[in-house]
Amino acid sequence: MRIALLSWESKHSIAVGGLGEHVTELGTALCQRGHEVHVFTRIGDGQTGYDCIDGVHYHRCPFEPHADFLINIERMCDSLVWHLAEAESYLNEPFDVVHGHDWLTVQALTQLKNRHDRPTVLTIHSTEFGRCGNQLQEGVSRRIREIEWEGTYIAEEVICVSGMLQNEVQRLYATPGDKMHVIYNGIDVKRFDARINTRSARRRHAIGADDPMVLFAGRMTRQKGPDLLVEAMPALLKEHAAAKFVFAGEGDMLAGLERRVASLGITAATRFVGHRVGPDLVGLFKSADVVCVPSRNEPFGIVILEAWGARKPVVATRNGGPAEFVTHETTGLTVSGDQDSIGWGLRTILSDKVKGRQMGRAGRKEAVSHFSWNTIAAATERVYHTALENRVYGRPNMPAEKERTPMAPRQSAKPAGSGGTARLSKPKAAKAAESAKTTEAAKSTKATKASTTARATPVAKTGGSAAQRPAPQTTPAPREARPASGITPSSGPNADQIRQRAFEIYLARDCAPGDPMADWLQAERDLRELYAVQS
Repeated sequence: MRIALLSWESKHSIAVGGLGEHVTELGTALCQRGHEVHVFTRIGDGQTGYDCIDGVHYHRCPFEPHADFLINIERMCDSLVWHLAEAESYLNEPFDVVHGHDWLTVQALTQLKNRHDRPTVLTIHSTEFGRCGNQLQEGVSRRIREIEWEGTYIAEEVICVSGMLQNEVQRLYATPGDKMHVIYNGIDVKRFDARINTRSARRRHAIGADDPMVLFAGRMTRQKGPDLLVEAMPALLKEHAAAKFVFAGEGDMLAGLERRVASLGITAATRFVGHRVGPDLVGLFKSADVVCVPSRNEPFGIVILEAWGARKPVVATRNGGPAEFVTHETTGLTVSGDQDSIGWGLRTILSDKVKGRQMGRAGRKEAVSHFSWNTIAAATERVYHTALENRVYGRPNMPAEKERTPMAPRQSAKPAGSGGTARLSKPKAAKAAESAKTTEAAKSTKATKASTTARATPVAKTGGSAAQRPAPQTTPAPREARPASGITPSSGPNADQIRQRAFEIYLARDCAPGDPMADWLQAERDLRELYAVQS
């Protein structure tokens, strides 16, 4: 298949957190399974617009930034769509499936589905409700929840990274269960096999070789619960006076945590080391005796896989995904989300380091057996086939390949200062290679699935490859408003367009996500009656 991944971040563009790791590793694993993978993401300072890395095509998309965060995201989504259109124009073939990650790409998915009929999949890595520490906030947060809600309805299939997150999404947004899938995060444990001098790593942070060491690695936010660990520290220090607590991360709670540590008189035992990546982060994991995950809401908990990769036990709250895959007293300890329970778990492991090492080794085996990126990619691949076979809300199956044509870049998104839509010439060798492909269209859903799976020749392998061309360093014209549905009696709306317009009417009535859906459903019934459209 030819697959487009849309993401706010990646390891090879702008890296922010676990989302970038997920998209990058998933793309590589899908490529290794024989698919042609293109990642469309933001461009960082000093970066080129295109690279082919580990067989994956990275399209770094520029756009004019805006001080308003939500407008900034809209512009990013416009840029992702424009550059995806340019890639299709160059390849002279559409993507088989477009896979967006989190709410940040939903507005791009909406354009690609409603305007261009591309099959869409959305992975939700967390909800705005969860990121706010299980709170429904107003303002920007509310608008983000509306976008999340829209995404769960416009996507053919929705992937959640844990069963807990799936339940949360369905509770918040009433998403149909038959389109939802659970696929856990993955990990490449080999990156934790590098030789690390743990004594030197400890010395860099003024930690003795024999001092008990507890590691928290994550964002300093209410969701992740670092304050719960801080509150548990005084009691732990009474029993383990030499213990050191390392906090690796940044976030809006950091300043408050530093003040709280000082007020508790435990500054000497605390290390705030900031956001760490690469060998520095690996060194912290390998130096620790136990990794603490005190989250109030943890959609999955990739930090647990990182701890297991380093053969370290974990103490994790049962507030989310960890409760599903951490085996209590075998690969770690699961505890309640309060300071006393967290303290008990840490005390138990620090008091029996032999048992802790056994848990760490068991965790490593679990990570290798069930959380490899090849396993995750295979499961994602199955969801793609489902998206191709079962188009959302009764829409017909995807047309055979010969009936589908690449979309032209939108005229409203011309590069600023250009006289027309940019086009890339197709190398002769690439044309020859493409003409040699089997072009017979599939005659059934089964044939469509087989043909899309079989066609997996990366562009970079053809003469005059995409890897040799410069990507367009152009910026789509910004827009200030969301696109209208454009439904008129003469346009012949289908059932899916009706549902989308009903959704917009529902939002216009200022109903918060999670409220009864009567207004939305009534709007849909009214529109169906007006246009005589059947489900």
